[in-house]
Amino acid sequence: MKPKYEEPLSNVAFKFNLRRYILALRDNSEVALAQAEWLYHRGDFQRCHDVVAELLEHDPFQLAALPCYLAAGAYTRSLLSST
Repeated sequence: MKPKYEEPLSNVAFKFNLRRYILALRDNSEVALAQAEWLYHRGDFQRCHDVVAELLEHDPFQLAALPCYLAAGAYTRSLLSST
């Protein structure tokens, strides 16, 4: 007897392929930049700065990351000087 909610075989294969693609995006610089911008908009400036600094270490020609890097660095510095 089959379980009531058994997944079709095609869904299982799709999930396996999707997981492989997600792991491939782990080191993508565009994904890291999107994560840094998300952290910046959430107000987590220190983690944003850390993510962008690591991104620029690996890919120094990622010029799209510079505004986020400078803004997070300036905001982090102003937070440190005000305390």
